[in-house]
This record gives sequence, C-alpha cells and structure tokens, in this order.
Amino acid sequence: MGKKLSPKKKLSVFERDNSKCQYCGLEVDFSDKNSWHIDHVVPVSKGGTHCEANLKLACNSCNSKKRGFTLDYFRGMMSITNSKYQGIINYKQAEQLMGLGVDLGLELYVFPFEEVSRER
Repeated sequence: MGKKLSPKKKLSVFERDNSKCQYCGLEVDFSDKNSWHIDHVVPVSKGGTHCEANLKLACNSCNSKKRGFTLDYFRGMMSITNSKYQGIINYKQAEQLMGLGVDLGLELYVFPFEEVSRER
C-alpha cells in the first residue's frame, strides 16, 4: 500500500464530506491546504487502509488531536473537551477515574458524520 493518497482521492473525500471536518463540523477551504487533512478513521498503524470508507475530512486541529488514536478513544477525548472537566483532566485520567467507579456524568460525543448517518 502506498504511503500517500492521490490528489484525486483527496478531492473525492473532500467533496463527499461537503468541505466540513467530520469530527467537529468546521468548514474548511480547499485552497488552504494547511487547514485540513484526510484522516484515516482506523489508523494505518492499527491496520487501517486507504479505502474511502476509512477516510474522513478533518480540520487541522482535529487531525492533530486524533493522531493515531482509535475513533472510540478520540470520542472520549472530545467528550472531555466538551465537558466541565476541560483543562482539568485529560481522557486518560477520566478513564482511570471511571475505572474506579467515579461517575463523571460525561455526555457521549457524537461526531457530525454520525449525525448525518442517523438522518438517512
């Protein structure tokens, strides 16, 4: 499997995802190549492929945060980011607390692409 995605595949994913980050909903500008990336939902390092079903448009911020994490782990990170605990604890700490039985009352973060899937 090649290391880079073709420009054609990048454009196809960009258009499919309607110029919006599939993780936070931010609209990105195609001409500003530094503001967006094509992300592998299942990271290549964890067996993910370059097929379009495994690719999502991501803004620079979300792509930087997600890195090589799984979608479920990134969901947890976003749940903390959108909670009263933002800046107080990180997701790894939250996992440890929840493992000890502490109910943090976190709302499950729903990615914009999941909301679209439910509407269909």
